[in-house]
Parts: sequence; C-alpha cells; structure tokens
Amino acid sequence: MLDLKLLNFLKDAYKNAKHSVSECISYNAFFTVKTFLNTEGTVFLVLPNLHQAQLYFDYLSNIFDPEQVLFFPVDELITQIMAFSSKDFLSQRVNTVHALLKDQRKIVVSNDLVLTKRIFSVSKYHENQVFIKPGMELKPETLAEKLITFGYQKEYTLSAPETYSIRGDIFDIFPLGFTDPIRINFSDDIVETIKTFSLDTQLSKTRVDSISLFPSTELFYTDDELKQAMSKIKSYFNNLNLSMEEKEKLNKDMLNLVNRTELGSLGLYLGFFPESNNTIFGFGNTSEVIFVDKEKYLINNTQRQDDLAQFKTSYNGSNLITNNFLYDFEKSLSRATLEFQTNVFLSEKYVFESDFYAGNFEKFYIYNKDILKNYQTVLLYKTEAEKNQITDFLLEKEIKFSNSLDNKEVNVWLVKDDTHLNFIDPFLKLAVFSSYILFNSNSKPKVRYKALLSNAKTLENPDELTINEYVVHVNFGIGKYLGLTTNTISGFKKDYLLLEYANSEKVYIPVSQINLVLKYAKPGADVKLSVLGSKKWTASKLKAYENAKAVASRLIALYEARHNSKGAEIKGEPELEQELANDFNFQLTKDQETAIQAVFTDMAKPVPMERLIIGDVGFGKTEVALRAAYRAIISGKQVAYICPTTILASQQTELFKTRLTKFGVNVAVLSRLVEKTKQTKYIHGLSTGIYDIAIGTHRLLSKDIKFKNLGLLIIDEEQRFGVIDKEKIKELTLNVDTLYLSATPIPRTLEQTLSGLKSYSLIETPPNNRYPVQTYVLPHEDLIVKEIIQRELSRAGQVFYLFNDIAKIKQKLETLKSQVPEAKIAYVHSKLNKAEIENILSDFVEHKIDVLLTTTIIEAGIDIANANTLIVERADHLGLAQLYQLRGRVGRSDKIAYAYFTYQNDKEITDDAKKRLSAIKRFVNLGSGFAISLEDLSIRGGGNIFGKEQSGFIESVGTQMYLKLISEQLTGKPAFEETGTKTSFYSQSIDKTYIESENLRIAYHKKIARLTSFKEAETLLAEFKDIFGVVPGSEQNYVYSVVLKNLRQRLGILNISLANKEVGIEFKVNPNAIMSKKPVLAFCVKNQNIHLKSTLNSTIVYLKIDKLADWTKETILFLEHLEKEAENADNWRN
Repeated sequence: MLDLKLLNFLKDAYKNAKHSVSECISYNAFFTVKTFLNTEGTVFLVLPNLHQAQLYFDYLSNIFDPEQVLFFPVDELITQIMAFSSKDFLSQRVNTVHALLKDQRKIVVSNDLVLTKRIFSVSKYHENQVFIKPGMELKPETLAEKLITFGYQKEYTLSAPETYSIRGDIFDIFPLGFTDPIRINFSDDIVETIKTFSLDTQLSKTRVDSISLFPSTELFYTDDELKQAMSKIKSYFNNLNLSMEEKEKLNKDMLNLVNRTELGSLGLYLGFFPESNNTIFGFGNTSEVIFVDKEKYLINNTQRQDDLAQFKTSYNGSNLITNNFLYDFEKSLSRATLEFQTNVFLSEKYVFESDFYAGNFEKFYIYNKDILKNYQTVLLYKTEAEKNQITDFLLEKEIKFSNSLDNKEVNVWLVKDDTHLNFIDPFLKLAVFSSYILFNSNSKPKVRYKALLSNAKTLENPDELTINEYVVHVNFGIGKYLGLTTNTISGFKKDYLLLEYANSEKVYIPVSQINLVLKYAKPGADVKLSVLGSKKWTASKLKAYENAKAVASRLIALYEARHNSKGAEIKGEPELEQELANDFNFQLTKDQETAIQAVFTDMAKPVPMERLIIGDVGFGKTEVALRAAYRAIISGKQVAYICPTTILASQQTELFKTRLTKFGVNVAVLSRLVEKTKQTKYIHGLSTGIYDIAIGTHRLLSKDIKFKNLGLLIIDEEQRFGVIDKEKIKELTLNVDTLYLSATPIPRTLEQTLSGLKSYSLIETPPNNRYPVQTYVLPHEDLIVKEIIQRELSRAGQVFYLFNDIAKIKQKLETLKSQVPEAKIAYVHSKLNKAEIENILSDFVEHKIDVLLTTTIIEAGIDIANANTLIVERADHLGLAQLYQLRGRVGRSDKIAYAYFTYQNDKEITDDAKKRLSAIKRFVNLGSGFAISLEDLSIRGGGNIFGKEQSGFIESVGTQMYLKLISEQLTGKPAFEETGTKTSFYSQSIDKTYIESENLRIAYHKKIARLTSFKEAETLLAEFKDIFGVVPGSEQNYVYSVVLKNLRQRLGILNISLANKEVGIEFKVNPNAIMSKKPVLAFCVKNQNIHLKSTLNSTIVYLKIDKLADWTKETILFLEHLEKEAENADNWRN
C-alpha cells in the first residue's frame, strides 16, 4: 500500500489535473485511487477484457488498501450460455455484491462484459438478507428454507462454502466469503450461541456476536417467484418454433430451476424474474464509472453478437437467446462518468513507464538525467541497503535530494514504499520510480486474488468405506462391504459391519473388530470374493506373510545399510547461500522455507537423506532442490539432477545455469539432444570434478557416467520413473543424499512416505503470484472451443489442446485450423520421432506456435508460462492424476488460467469417469496435488514397493493388509489386534438418529476403540456434544466402557463385576503385577472405600461407589490412580 505521505503528495500534485493518455497501468491505477478519494461512493473501473481487469485489480490492491478493492470478473457470453460459469468467478462476483451491500464505498474492477450482465436489484438483495444474533427467535426449518433459496446445498458435515447442515439443535453454515464456517446452537427456536468452527476438525473455535447472510448465487428466488417465472418462460417459448436440441436444453434447464441445481448455468432466464433489470453499477452510492478504452467495448460487443449468431449451429436454432437475457449495452455505455485512454498512438504526448534498471544507476542516470534535473522525482526503496545505494548515487552525481516530501527546496525525494508505482508524466513534469524498477528486472505486483472456494476441505478421509466396496477381513478374506447395521443381543445394542462373501454368505463383524477390516484397494473389476471356511484364504495370507517378511528384511537391510553408511554431512556456507537467496526475485512461501530447512537438516546428518518434496506444479519444489544443490556444491560435492523428459531437462538446465553460473557453478547436461562430443566432454568433466552438477534424463543412469564425488541426487517428477529406473537409482543412493520431487507421487511412493519409510515435506502454500486455474467440466462444443482459443490469442497467450487419439489427430488439426484460421497450430504425439517432438516443443516454447494439439505426452515436464489455457477433449477417458497433472501445465504465471475438460454430450459416461470429473472440479484450489494422490492411493492402493514380484501377493490379500504385514515385521508390533474385550456392560452402538452418517459412525467407532484414559473419553464426548449435540446416555456409557476395557487389558485385570454399589476388580497375581507393588497396596489399605480379598491366583479389590449410574467413570478414575501410584515402581506391567 502506498505510503500515506506519498499518496497525499501525489493527490495534491494532481488536484486539478485531468487524466492523460497513458498505457501505464500504475498511473491509471493511481488515477483511479485519486478519483475514489474525491468521491463519496463506489468507483467502478471497467477494462476491455478479463486479463486487463486482473492486472488492474492487482495493481490497485498493491498501491491502495486491498480491503477497499473488489473484483467482479464476468465470463464470456458463450461460456455463460453453454457451460457452467466459473465457480470461482461466480464466487468473486457474489462476494463483491455482498461487500457493496455492507459498504457502498469501494473500488470495483471488472471487464466490459459487466455492461450486459444482469443482476438482481439492491432492494431484492436486502430483502433476502438474514441477520442472526444470540437470543433472537428463529426457526431452524425457516433458516434452512431460506438457505435453499440462496443456493446453499445441504450436507451432513460441511466440507465447502455454500453448504449447511442440521444435526439436532446444531445448525452449521459455511457462508461464501467467510474464512471459517459458522455453528449456531439452538434451544428450541431461540438462537443460543453463534461460533466459528474448524472445517478440518469440525470443532468450535470462537464466539461471534452476529452474522448477516446473503444469497450465494446470482439467481435466487422463492417458490412463488419461481412459479411466476416458469409461467413467463412457458408463455414466451411456447410461441416459438423450437428445434429438438433447443427443447432438450430448455427442459433440462427448467428441471434445474425447479430443483435449484446448476444455477450458475441458468443466467439465460434471470430476466424472467422480478427486479432483474439491473447491473452492478446500481450498487454504488453516487458512484463514478470509469471506462478504459471505451472504443474496444464496441468492437468486442460486435464480435460477441457474431458469436451469438453462431449459437444456432449448436442448438439448431437461436430461439433460446432471443429473450433479452442481456442488459441493454447502450444504456450501460451511458453510465460512464470518466474515460481513460491508453492508445498512445493517438497522442503526441502521454504518460509512460520507465525501463528496468536492475541496480545499474549509471544507465538510470543516462536515461533520466533531464528528469532528475527538471521533474519532481520520487525514488522509492524497500530496504535500508537500497536507500544507501540510491543515496550514494545521488551524492556522487551531486543531485540535491531529501528524505522528506515536506521539503520543498528540492525536486528529488527518497521514500520508503513497497508498491510498484512507476510512471513519468511529462504534462505535470512528475516522475515516480519504484524500487522494483530501480533494483529488479522482472518483478511484478503480488497477485492479491484469492480463490474464495480455497477454504474447502480438499479430501474426505481416504479410509472411508463405501457400500459395495471390496474389503479384506484378516480372518475371513476378501469380501464386499454392505453397510453398518445394529443388532440387539442380550438386551445390548451393538453395531456391526456387514460383509458379503462368495455364494452370498454374510458375516457380521462387531465394531470391536473394526481394525481387522481393511480396504482391498486393488485396481480392476475382476475381484474374487473369498469362500468362507476355505483353506485358500489362510494359504494366501500365509504366503503374503512370508513374502512380507522377506520384503521387510530387504527394507531393513537397505535402511540399515543407509543408516550405517557414512553420509556427506553437508552443512553449507550461510554467507554464500544468503547471496543466492538474495538473487531470488520472489519471496519464499512459508512451506518452501520449512521444506528447505528440513532438507538442510537432513543433509547435515551423518545418515544419508531420503526425502520426498510434495507440492503442486509451480509451487516452488525446484527452488527447494536448487538451494539443496547449491549447498552440496559449495560443500565440495557434486549433484545429479534426473528428469523424465529431455524438454524438462533442457528447461531445468537453463534455470540452473541462469541462477548458479554467476556463483561459479559449472553445469553439465546429458540427454540425447546433446552432441556426442559434448557428452564425452561432460562425462569426463564429471569424473574429474570439473562439473559440479549434471542435469539430464535416464542417460544419467547409464553405466558410463561416473562422478568424482557425488553427494546429492535429485529426481524430478518422481512419479514418471518406472521400477527398473528406481532399481538403478537405488544403486546410486546408498550413501548419497536423495531428494524426490513430485506434485502427485505414485501411490507406492506416497505409501512409503506415510508409512515412515521416507521423510517428506508438503508444500501446500501457493506462491504469491499465482491464480487458481479456473476449471470447467462441460459437453464438447466447437463454438466454445473457438471462443476459448480466440480469447487466449487476444491476450497474446498460447493453448494446449489435448486430443488423445493419434489416429485422428491430423483430422482434428484441420478442424481446428478451419475454426480458428488466424492461429498457428501444430500437433505432437509419441509416435513422432524424438527429434520432431523436440523441435515442435521448442517452437511452442519460443511462441512460434499458438495452439499445441497434443496427446498426453505433455502430461509432465513442460513449463510454459505463456500457455494459460488447456482444452482436454474426452476428458472422461483419462485418470484423475492425469487430469490434475494436465491442468498443471497451465497457470504457471501471474495470468488467470483456464482448464476446460470436455466430454461427448451424446455418449454415456462411466461411473468412474463421472467420479474423476467430479473430483477434478472439487480439487479446484491451488495445492490439491497431495489430496489427488491420497484419493488415488485410496482407489489404487500402494502398489509394488520393490518390484513386480510383489504384485501377486498384493492382489491376493489387498494393499493395506500387505503393508500392515510389512509394518509388523519392521516395528515388531502386531499388525492386527482386536480392540476392546469380548464382554460389555453396555451397548456398543452409535445410534444413527444421533450421528446420521454411516462413515462418521465407523470413524467414531475407530476413535472410541483407541481411547485409553478418562481425559481422552471426556475430550471425545465434548467433541460429540459440540458437533452433534447433547450426548445420549447410551453413547456416553459406550465411550466409558471401552476405556474401562482397555484399562482392564493394560493392568492385567481378570474380571470386573458390579453388585450393590460395589465394583469387584479381580487382578492377576504375579511378581510384576500392579497389585504386587507396595505403593498400590498401601493406597488401597488406607482408602476407606476399598477392601481387599486374596485368592490363590488373584487379588480382588472391592470399590464402593457413590452413584450407580457413574460406576464406570468412578472405576476408571480409581484404576488410573492405581496406575499413577505404580509409576515409580519398576517392572510392574505384564
């Protein structure tokens, strides 16, 4: 944000000045702020396209209070009509409307489509506002009805914004734009408390005085308004001769209107509802409307009308777009109160930006000598070091200056300011040079845009069981999970997992054995259910057990060898490393800093490092690797950096050379693209120590590659390497630090990290200059494809078009050329020879190609900051991790990126494909790669840990069971133990009227089974009360009884009985038993509520209790006290 004194200085300087022609964003942004400060209401700034709107939003947020700057992005027309509008854009618009309803003094940035964007009136929004505070009367069902009209979806427990939940007297809401969801506790129809709560734990956090709720969608209506609108729609379209395609769309849309689903795609019908003849301009009190390059709006509008005319091609008619669904364009044009002109070719004199100087003040002086002498000049700095450098320069040139803008005796001022304000105004003879202009070469303002949906919970528990899912019971084998059921035995309710086996035989598994049931987690549909009573399962389990022992032995041998081998103990040189850090033009994220520190700590240990860095594409994994490489090199070690593709190797080579050669690092590259003579030179240089780092493909694994002193191995895109490559890598890494990088690690590697076999660091924080990719899933339409490509070309960008059918790719190329003749299009696929592939990819990198038509060959290893649109045709044929990796090819810069996953509308999509497309929409926020991997792990399983020889054993018993068998061998702890005991004084059931969700009941059965103390029980019961309401007595008793059972096992108790307000606790007798310890016996003898009875094999403690209903709690507290008394006595446990 601009320094306040500087802001006032500039405001005074431009007090009576009019806006001058300028294509300089920071000047235009400042003038917008000036306009805002001189008005009482909202300022709307309208740009000719969405890309420019994004840039201005960022600049305004950089130089002014970001809380005062709002974004109102509007999708392209065809996208609005034929696809779902971007959920993130919709959320941004709704959030902006909400903010304006609360405070009509803001700066709102939008693109020119805002001129025709209909929205409901201010009064309609206010009428639909819901205000809630403690003590007020409000029926929960009334609130639920209102939220439904607002576009909220009902869930059992919340996982994303725009959802609500009702569980007894507890009402959870996640309003759009809120950081945390809200929990309302009702007492009948009175609001008792309002609190925020954590989406991850679902536990309450802080109290809230009140909340105001607004609709979370742009199309909201009551049932009466729906009836009126449906009547108008029916009357309107009945008079038109609709085509079959139009009728199908209309019928589908009407069903969505009735069900209030997919409201984001129903903007066509907003005009049929009352109070809809408005734009966002009506939300500003005495507002100013600034148009930037108004003439471009006219050109764009004409082009969009042409696009709409082509709409009839897709629906065999144009009747659906004849209902005036757009606001009057000419009427909106008349709203302008101020116009900015950026076309400098129309003016001889204009405000312009300075060049970059990157600390070269001699160059700065040559270019700006006249300005420093005759202009009011403000030089901005961020740090004291920058201030000193500017001061030395000014003193050397004998230029008078001041550190105070109040000093009017000079014309040059130094001001501490961290903004990107930078312009030279020849009209007012005023110039401002930002620190970024003076000292950096490529810095840009931080992207402030934040996905409002990013607070969503990215992944449910990957261990959740779903109906008809294959599972493994340790004793019975592979079965199918049919659900959780409750049976009453001897008057006690108990929950059971119902499993089906071969020949439709059923087995009821009590929840006390819940840890004996595991996901099968094996890909493929050819799963055979075990036959109950058959010896085949026992034999399979025994074979898997023996194989697991062998694998564990190899693991232990490998890790012992690594542990016993002498690591490099690389400790680095802090001063040299700080120079490298200072050369980094971006600010490290918190997760990057943590990962770097973890890597440095590992490298300093005597044991060789083995660490996996998991982070989304573009989240800065490479920077972590680069810092590690530099530390190794300055410590006298060599580095090998292995990439899966030649193009990635080339890109990483350029990066490492750019960053490290200035510090004296010699970089070698080895791939098939390198000439033989150079390869020979590099190989010799690595063996003699001339080269510090070798970057290459699988070529680095060749036997002729020898390092003089290899200290660090980095494996990029780890998931792209096969088992054979991994075996070769293992030979390299016995006493070498190893760093793996991946956005979506393969399940095998992920399972190893989660099992503790590898250390890992998770980079979840997006960098400051990244937008989340706007993700659309939609039927394939040629018209949309055309618009998508043209929009990207209009901002000088590039497009990835994925078409995974080599046989038809030439035909698709001709189709695209006919649709977008102005685009330079080429195709690439795996059957081209390697030289052709490299040439085409190089041309795309150099922007000689606009659209790259490609197969999944681009899935990994191509980083092109200028390619910010991805179209995937027949996305339903691709896997989840593939879709995610493909989406990662775009959004690598500070531009808004788009990913369109299309499917054939006339073809049936499989259930699995629907799940994948649904998942890719859910995982829209930055940093979802880890969640994608976990979901993949839960579906596919951990797979082959060492090689193909394990696959048969994994298939026979399932991934999770196989890994648990290995874990048993590694840790020495039994993999499977029945929780609790076989007898119970209480029901072991969670009533579904209390916790409705079956998966949550299973999860809580697991939590209860792990309880070991009274404190843990109380904590869990508090959690129950917080999330689900008052805990019924049966559930309380169940919780305490499990703690008692686990204490019984831990303390060697043979039996517990209850009679006449007295609990009998029978302890086994042996020299190490708890009752053999003097402190315990002394406590019992002194206690008047206790008497003892000894038998030949046991000691019985009789405990008098105060309240019969609380006997379990009193018994638990007594036993825990005995355990505490025995803490100072050695060897008392059995």
